[in-house]
Amino acid sequence: MWLDKCNCPVCSNKPQLLMEDWKARAIHNEYVIKQEWQRAQDLLKIGEDAYETYLERIYERSGLNHLWEYAKLRKHYVRISEVLFGGT
Repeated sequence: MWLDKCNCPVCSNKPQLLMEDWKARAIHNEYVIKQEWQRAQDLLKIGEDAYETYLERIYERSGLNHLWEYAKLRKHYVRISEVLFGGT
């Protein structure tokens, strides 16, 4: 189970609390969010492509992959008015 690899204060000491206590889940979620933020910062220092590759690996195993594909399309989408009229 992936929680075996989590080093948050809850998972390191009493992972069963995640199912029993909302405060424990909040502590766990805060830890995970901060870890992911730091990972994003580190990968973005390498380059935007490094972070996008990481996200690609994450979302390919997810049921949310369709949203990731949509987000990539939106990122690269240029409105025709921007092309024709210079962004107005």
